[in-house]
Amino acid sequence: MADEVVNLFPHAFVAGITILAVLLIIFNVNTFVQLPVPGTGFLTRERFDEKDLKGAFFTGINFTDQFAAFNFDFAVDNLAGTKTAGIGQREVSNGILFGEKSVRYTLEKGESVTIKFRIESTNALTPLVFRLGGKDYVYDLKEGIHEVTIDEPFEYGSVLEITTASSNWKIWAPSLYRLEGISINVKAFKEDVDQYIFNVDKEFETLQGGRMDLYLKENAGILKIELNGKVIFDGIARDFQPIRFSSSDIEKGQNILTFTATPESKFSGGATMVLFYKHGDQKEVKAVINLTEAEQKAVKRGYIRFKIVDVKENGGVAVRIKRGDETTFSTFARAETGSYSFEFTKDELRQGISVVSIEAIDGASFLVKELDVKLEKGIVLQL
Repeated sequence: MADEVVNLFPHAFVAGITILAVLLIIFNVNTFVQLPVPGTGFLTRERFDEKDLKGAFFTGINFTDQFAAFNFDFAVDNLAGTKTAGIGQREVSNGILFGEKSVRYTLEKGESVTIKFRIESTNALTPLVFRLGGKDYVYDLKEGIHEVTIDEPFEYGSVLEITTASSNWKIWAPSLYRLEGISINVKAFKEDVDQYIFNVDKEFETLQGGRMDLYLKENAGILKIELNGKVIFDGIARDFQPIRFSSSDIEKGQNILTFTATPESKFSGGATMVLFYKHGDQKEVKAVINLTEAEQKAVKRGYIRFKIVDVKENGGVAVRIKRGDETTFSTFARAETGSYSFEFTKDELRQGISVVSIEAIDGASFLVKELDVKLEKGIVLQL
């Protein structure tokens, strides 16, 4: 009898161990711990610089201050210069029986005009007349070298006429002047314009404004600067001149800065322009699951649990499991302060590396803490 009991003991021991193993498989729930991704059957989280892994992670669009810099040179002046045209020898006369003969010359825009000439001969019956802008400038001149200045501004296309009054009742002869070496000297400001063209693309949506610093080598007079046709500076510029402008002065796409100098002004130097804007990065919380084929087959279901705290912007939360470009699990909820729990099935996991992500959507931003991903094993029987 004792021998029979001894003989039965090994069989009973094996059976007990088997039952205990089955019970462990049925009731075992594994929480995967943080280990490097190359190991399988474990959960790991991405590293975050904002907080330590035991803290809360920001989720949403994180805006940071950014800037775009532009450097360029410019030069403008509006100094007076003289343009001279020589028209040689001419004769002007005017009489009742002889008609009128004059010299006409079309001018460019100017501040004044000086006519230099020599009267070779004249009968001096009537004065010599210079006509410009509807006004007559009358001079009694004899033979010799002369210089006449009309110190009045005129526009482009104005006509200067040199003539003489009619001899009237002296019908036997016209009033006559023979002129030689005629030169017409127009004094005008040379209005230079310098432009800088730059483009604003995606920065436009979060543009805050801008600043331009001028470093002037030549600095005399009044400087005018326009940005897309709007005056952002008009005055005396220092050797170092900071200029600020608002985001409303900037347009999406092409923008034009125009530099001009007022009369008797000259500027040259370099400029540094900086545009300030916000750059948004989408932040999300991620966990990585790495499973072998056998481990994937052993999974029955899983749970994703976490808490949302400190909701800064209202919106939604998306919870996903992805393997590469394939989304195997996806669900959405309203983002509110509280605890969340989502269950997924075995079919929503894949062999290899899968990524669990918690993402703020619809403009939401909040903190996520206590992210916990658990996998529950099922019973594996070999018949």
